[in-house]
Amino acid sequence: SRVRLLSRLLERDPLHFDRSALTPATRETLEVFETMAALRSEVSAEAFGSYVISMTHSASHVMEVMLLARQARLLGRREDRSWYCHLSVSPLFETIDDLNRIEPVMRDLFSNPTYMALLKAAGNVQEIMLGYSDSCKDGGILASSWALYQAQIKITALTAEHNNECRLFHGRGGTIGRGGG
Repeated sequence: SRVRLLSRLLERDPLHFDRSALTPATRETLEVFETMAALRSEVSAEAFGSYVISMTHSASHVMEVMLLARQARLLGRREDRSWYCHLSVSPLFETIDDLNRIEPVMRDLFSNPTYMALLKAAGNVQEIMLGYSDSCKDGGILASSWALYQAQIKITALTAEHNNECRLFHGRGGTIGRGGG
């Protein structure tokens, strides 16, 4: 599976490749992670908060971000082979379908030993962002409220089952009609 492949790549040293062969968008994405690493070392270890992954549809979306962070040395292995992880990742579940998919996506991550080791190294707190605006636009106020409620129950039970702490980030921005409350 894609998650297993990404896990194997995370176990290795950062990948080497010809940057000139990358698209401008890909180079820009890598530069974002490199800037985050530079800010962390030059300004403060707390220079930035969680990295939010919009439209998280699968566990591989989270693992792809972890691989990009590995390239910038925001995470990796120490000489004693223990993990370090200086990146908190917050998958964002926005639509009704995303909210209904939250349990299988997070279960895939929590059953992955590499991800769990990185989560533990980062403080053992899984942050998840819940999107109110898109779910409300997607399914209406009642369907959105019910899906958000169900997602919160599922994710708090799942994180407890795996001995992780859970932080829910409620993305309630916008107007009342868009889910702002």
